[in-house]
Amino acid sequence: MNTSSLKEIRVKYKLFQNLLIAVTLCLVFAAACSNPQPDHEWYTHSPESSTNILFSTVEIDTLFLEDVSSSLEGKIFIKNEELHFFDYRFGWLYTFDENGALLDRKLGLGNGPSELPAGNIAFHTQTDANGHVFIGTSFDFYTFDADHERTYTGRINWKQDKPIEYLNSNPVPEDQRSYDLAYGIGNIHEANGLVYLPLMGGIPGQTVFNFTTDVFAKEARLLAIMDKNTGNVLDMVGRYPPIYRNFPGVRAFPFFFFDVKPNGNFVFSFAADPYVHIFTNNFEHVASFGVVGRDMNMNYEPIPEQLTGGDFADWIMDQSEDFDYYTSIKYVPETNLILRGYVMNGNPDYDGMQVYEDGVLIADFKVPSGFRIAGYSNSTYYSEVVPDFSLLEKRVYTLKLSE
Repeated sequence: MNTSSLKEIRVKYKLFQNLLIAVTLCLVFAAACSNPQPDHEWYTHSPESSTNILFSTVEIDTLFLEDVSSSLEGKIFIKNEELHFFDYRFGWLYTFDENGALLDRKLGLGNGPSELPAGNIAFHTQTDANGHVFIGTSFDFYTFDADHERTYTGRINWKQDKPIEYLNSNPVPEDQRSYDLAYGIGNIHEANGLVYLPLMGGIPGQTVFNFTTDVFAKEARLLAIMDKNTGNVLDMVGRYPPIYRNFPGVRAFPFFFFDVKPNGNFVFSFAADPYVHIFTNNFEHVASFGVVGRDMNMNYEPIPEQLTGGDFADWIMDQSEDFDYYTSIKYVPETNLILRGYVMNGNPDYDGMQVYEDGVLIADFKVPSGFRIAGYSNSTYYSEVVPDFSLLEKRVYTLKLSE
């Protein structure tokens, strides 16, 4: 897999509303696939739309994490009433109290037993046993136990069933090397010793299997399942929802976000799809539900048939500035709520946030631009870090809901 072109494109997306959107930009070909998977085998329940607004008051405040050496890019998770921030570039795992004061620092870069051998980490997740899994930008990955001791160093092992040259000219959705990791989109998750990795399709001039085609919309897998003890990719699962098959214009927004409930169920949100989708850990469809966010403009334009490479990247950037889309999904077990974020391009200072309980929309309100839920503690929701690169500040928003 060649990721050089992808990295150039990701830089462009990184500049847009602090949202890291790693979109693969591809050639447009009409492709056919043998034995396509019918819609009903993946999305077996009709979507529902129900609203019962319970929260009319939203209190949003700003928390600044104590000044520490940091690239300002990373991931927050909440544990034991503490905020833990992992810095993707420098490898530090910082612990702050709920007021943003520094309590501890672990890991960092190096070859010691409690250090990361390489920087530029792209994905991180906690394990069921309070350990950690880190994945770099070159398919390198590292696991650590709850005491921050490194337990494994390796690479993701993709099956190589067919030559790359063949895959470049033939759509083979079931071949692992038809995909790249969806760098900059959402995150990975671990459950029962397996790590679930988000996938994305090909890039211009290298493959006919790309997100603009019918075959991709029908047959592209969503997640790779990796054994964290070996790095072997065991399977690929999931499909895009019917809207991507039935309305080609939405394919300019192919990225998705997912979370995993404690019971093993998966929660999916797709950028251009108004519905949230729930699947079991065996990927049996449980439910689809959702209401379009307030004042969202989702009247996407048809994808031009002749644009490739940089011109296509510029066109998609224009689409992301002119239209609205969903940007995050988070299940909060402490409150049994699902929070879904979306872009409100009519107001560049704000994004939108929806709250669902048992499939019913119970709140829809404005939040500061870039706001994505990281976790919950003591009646407060915490956002991921929204960096201010001009002031070198790590800003975290706090949110409280009340009736």
